[in-house]
Amino acid sequence: MPPAPRTYTPQQVARHLCVSPQTVQRWVDAGRLRAWKTLGGHRRIDADDVDALVAQRREVLAATEVRVLVVDDHPLYLELMTELVLQALPDATVDTAGDGFEALIAVGRHMPHIVLADLAMPHMSGVEMLRRLRQESAAGPTAIAVSALSEAEARELHGLPADVPLLTKPVDPRQLHALLRAAVDARASHARHDPARRAAAARPAA
Repeated sequence: MPPAPRTYTPQQVARHLCVSPQTVQRWVDAGRLRAWKTLGGHRRIDADDVDALVAQRREVLAATEVRVLVVDDHPLYLELMTELVLQALPDATVDTAGDGFEALIAVGRHMPHIVLADLAMPHMSGVEMLRRLRQESAAGPTAIAVSALSEAEARELHGLPADVPLLTKPVDPRQLHALLRAAVDARASHARHDPARRAAAARPAA
């Protein structure tokens, strides 16, 4: 008798990949994950498909050489956010800065792909720092904001642009993971469709 196939429940897949159960269901509907129902009516998802999806995400991360800059004036929260980023993107390089001025210097030095910035900081707020980055280059790093205020308060008091996603402290790791991975996927897609990048990758080494 052949061994039973390895399977996961949708909830296990969601926890494993740090996404919502709704996202798992969309992957099933799109055919990215094979799924079926048991005789008792419980949904099961093929473990090999899940493993392949995890491997694919790791390949994307390795190919895109993700670099993240975390900006916060509280050392403990800076450490916490760094840990959360590495949980979501284990192969990423994470740099840190204690305020907006340090962040601008770090951006010029390290050229991060994603900037995760607290809004309320001394010397230069996160919003002012993000505005300066946009003034310097429209194709700058992807920005994610963090604040102890509600989203409505943060956008009204700090003037946070509508297209910058905001995470409310204490940060929900699952929401952070989803935003980070979306940023990585968008960058990977851009790299695949960028003729200059494709040409550089195809160019033989000297």
